[in-house]
Amino acid sequence: MITHKILCEICDHPLARAHLPGLSRPLIASMFSPIEAGHSDPFPDPNMTWEWMKCPMCKTRPFIITEEQASQAVEGKWPGPEQVKTAQGMYRIYSKEFPGVPPQINVQIHSDEELEKEWQARAKKAKPSEKSSPTKDTKEDTQPERTISPTISRKAKREARKK
Repeated sequence: MITHKILCEICDHPLARAHLPGLSRPLIASMFSPIEAGHSDPFPDPNMTWEWMKCPMCKTRPFIITEEQASQAVEGKWPGPEQVKTAQGMYRIYSKEFPGVPPQINVQIHSDEELEKEWQARAKKAKPSEKSSPTKDTKEDTQPERTISPTISRKAKREARKK
């Protein structure tokens, strides 16, 4: 299980380690582990909620919240911080994107030959059959309109790597 270093949002002091997908709102102390092996638990009571957590360095709550959020929390209408600060950047609780890791974009890469074969196959399907009579709007030699797609030829990819 990969854990990330959690920092105080006020003074950037390392507080604890946490498995980011394991965080949920409201934050409780049992979601955090010691910063390094041999260190004591960052928050002594495992049932301690985010309202009672304190940074050992600056002695303040390690999460930045607005006055409106604080008053809503007192009334029980706000479950606590929506994000925590990690060494790589801010992490939004329940997010699938992790700080310091670029989002993965899955784009299929096809060679120019594969694309040409695909367009030829589509062009053949688009032509009306000889048995049926062509309509007034259809032309015999019309090819399907090509659209721009997010594919990159292998040659273009190699040239981009060289730069």
